[in-house]
Amino acid sequence: MSDDHLQSTALSVLLGVTHEGCPEQRHVYLQQFCETYSKPLVTFLTVNELCSSEMAEDLVQDFWLHKMIEPAPDQTLVAKYLTVRQNDPQASFRAYLCESLTNDVDGYQPSHAAKEQQPIQRLDANDLDRAIGVTDHQSFDFVWANYLLENVLWKVRKECLLNGHDLKWKIFLRLFLSPKSPDEPRQTYSDLAGQFGIRSTKEIGNAWITVKRMFVRNFNSVVRDYLPANSVEESISDAKQEVKSMLFELSSSGRLWLYTEDWELDSEPSPSSAKTSQFSASHLFRTRRDFEFGWRDFLGQPLSESLGLDAKPWNHLTFASLLKNPALRLKQLSELHKRSKQLGRRTDLQSPEEFLYPIGFYAIVYFVAIAIAKSNHGADISSHTAQQLSRRTKTVADSSWIDEDSRQWLDRLL
Repeated sequence: MSDDHLQSTALSVLLGVTHEGCPEQRHVYLQQFCETYSKPLVTFLTVNELCSSEMAEDLVQDFWLHKMIEPAPDQTLVAKYLTVRQNDPQASFRAYLCESLTNDVDGYQPSHAAKEQQPIQRLDANDLDRAIGVTDHQSFDFVWANYLLENVLWKVRKECLLNGHDLKWKIFLRLFLSPKSPDEPRQTYSDLAGQFGIRSTKEIGNAWITVKRMFVRNFNSVVRDYLPANSVEESISDAKQEVKSMLFELSSSGRLWLYTEDWELDSEPSPSSAKTSQFSASHLFRTRRDFEFGWRDFLGQPLSESLGLDAKPWNHLTFASLLKNPALRLKQLSELHKRSKQLGRRTDLQSPEEFLYPIGFYAIVYFVAIAIAKSNHGADISSHTAQQLSRRTKTVADSSWIDEDSRQWLDRLL
């Protein structure tokens, strides 16, 4: 993934910083700009061990003084970037900002130092990461992504607690964050059920969905504050793309890290490397017990809910009821076959948020629909040969957690 995909920069604030007509208004923009970028830049310097945390704060403050506050509006760092951007509309402000700050590090002397500051050696932009030894997840783009992520999580946590969703927040947090130690296993349904006294995977799934929607809404809102756009529609579209890049592409490749310690306490977050998981709850199901509990819930849920079908034609029919009384029209069986095939082909990163069950659950529905259509209607709704169906069905039918009614239908295809 190219870092150019991450372009949220608060462009309206950048333009305000260069405004010469109203000093008071420019001062407001200038203060907002420095406050926005100070913490991420301090983190960037500290994480990459370019200087101590104490020196990083002083360095960033002096950086603002020399690059933003003292120069005339048309000579600030932002003004120079906007000039570059005229020739290269795709130029990343964060890359420009990061390069400028890094070039100041080696020759840095506090502004109050008695002796003259040493000359600063400029670095070529293409050699920047190599020169300072920055790895992917330590580059400023990733620090910025984590800065936004941290802000969003605090907003979501506050919203959850205000609305009495304490338990849902805790469940979301368990699923959203990977273990801090690589040797520590991910939590599953059984783990969460034991911790919180939950007896239904649906309750866990609903908690995940509720807070995940809250999370995405807040993330879109925060990112939209930093994206340049000529219309509301364009802004929303850009924000969604930015969020997708940060959450899906970065976290799936292991390059998105969250520096926090305990989001359940009221204390301020402190640095620790809790890597975000892929944005999916599929890792809930790992042990046989997880699958048994999950499948039991799946059997009792209306097919309209478990498969995302229109509720009215299905009249709250559950999969368990269908197995015992398979009196469906061929058209409905074809719809069941098609929908379960769609869900079974999904990947974790593409899965709709409502469907948190393992792919194997949808595979059973897929094969059972084929078996019922053939048995009750003499129709072949599958494009596979009998030999292909038998081989594919066997991969699912061998699962130890399947109920007896499902197994009987699957056996007809073996």
